[in-house]
Amino acid sequence: MKVLDGNGNGKVSHVLSGFQWLLDHHREYNIRVVNISVGATTDRKTNEHSPLYKMVGKLWDAGMVVIAAAGNEGPRKGSITSPGIHPKIITVGCSDDLRNYHSGRGPVPKSCVVKPEVLAPGANVVSCSNKLGYTIKSGTSMATPRVTGAMALLCEACPTLTNGQMKLCLKNSSKDLHLPKSQQGWGLLQIERLIKEGAFLFDKG
Repeated sequence: MKVLDGNGNGKVSHVLSGFQWLLDHHREYNIRVVNISVGATTDRKTNEHSPLYKMVGKLWDAGMVVIAAAGNEGPRKGSITSPGIHPKIITVGCSDDLRNYHSGRGPVPKSCVVKPEVLAPGANVVSCSNKLGYTIKSGTSMATPRVTGAMALLCEACPTLTNGQMKLCLKNSSKDLHLPKSQQGWGLLQIERLIKEGAFLFDKG
């Protein structure tokens, strides 16, 4: 869903309109997983009164798995951008951070939840250009789709799992990198282990 212009710029109102469309149509199109590779630094220190914060909570409560970028305001503490600060959703940082040192860090305001939850590769990713062809990009917006894709695979393999159960699978399958929790969360995404963890819960159900 396009919420930014050709230069990658946009307004919070455009993002909110996209979220509202998802709320209105997720059952119609069987939308299970939502990737949010945008963030608002101006919204970072707000809490439940933030429109972005409220809307991602509604998406999660509607049953969707919501995955958001941690932002690139690191390495200082409390640098995760909104809506990644929401405690319910899954927030993604860069595992390449030892080299790039930009991934957003926890903690987040008014929450004891560990953020980011998970790390994934996000440096020098070949992606679609807003012009013809491809380009190379780095950042948490590039890392987040890897986790989103992995969660979509989990949805396909184990379709009856709830978003909460899927988040638990991600937690139990991630690889501890022995970094501070405010940097790595649960650790590095491990897709094969994620699917096996989901299959275990799926079989038990």
